Amino acid sequence: MRWVVDRIKLNVKSALNFREAFLISVAGMVINDLFWILVIYFLGSFSIMGFDSRSYLIAFAFSTLSYGLVGILFGGLRNISKIYTGELDAFLTKPGSAFLHVATSKTRFEDFGDLLLGVTLLLLLKPPFISILFFPFTFVLFLSFTLFSFSLHFFIYEPTNKFHSMLQFLPLTFALWPSFILPFPFSIIPYFIFPGAWMSFGLIEIARGSRAPAQLLLTTLFWTLLACFTWRKGLKRYSSGTSLGLID
Repeated sequence: MRWVVDRIKLNVKSALNFREAFLISVAGMVINDLFWILVIYFLGSFSIMGFDSRSYLIAFAFSTLSYGLVGILFGGLRNISKIYTGELDAFLTKPGSAFLHVATSKTRFEDFGDLLLGVTLLLLLKPPFISILFFPFTFVLFLSFTLFSFSLHFFIYEPTNKFHSMLQFLPLTFALWPSFILPFPFSIIPYFIFPGAWMSFGLIEIARGSRAPAQLLLTTLFWTLLACFTWRKGLKRYSSGTSLGLID
């Protein structure tokens, strides 16, 4: 795993070499995130089922941190779309894990803005320790969903990448929406099908005891297994020379 760490360090150093582009990208993302913070701030004091503006800011911080870390550490997942040009072959000929070669091949500049703002908010707001303790599982959950989304390129011909990018962002939509107000069975959508709620309010609900940690663990396990299966199946389909979308 040392080479993975070295690869990530190299990506970060490469990003810092393009200082102007790097700073513009980071500033743009910070401004985008600040817009949502200002919206919450100007809403003033409010409470929805016990969740006040501070809870919303903590939820927002957790979600931006998850998204930022995935983009920084595994931003190369978007390279899966290169199967249409044959450029993915360069990663498959290298020794070791094809997933790690692809996933760590790129770092997204703008996601440093999410990381910076997410960490800053969490340091200022000081969320419950148990929420921080379960945060790594939400990171793995979002990473797994992202891998699943882009692995669908192996089965669905869509070279513009718009469908897969939209699918990846659906959990973020539910992360920024008060999903906790939904009763069962509608809550299955944001907590399981597009599990973005776990990236934000779900962590606070665990700290409050209103949602069981086992639900998060089982959801993470399900999406991790599904993502690995989809990736392996798709990679095998691609490696065997099957024409995507032309033959079964």
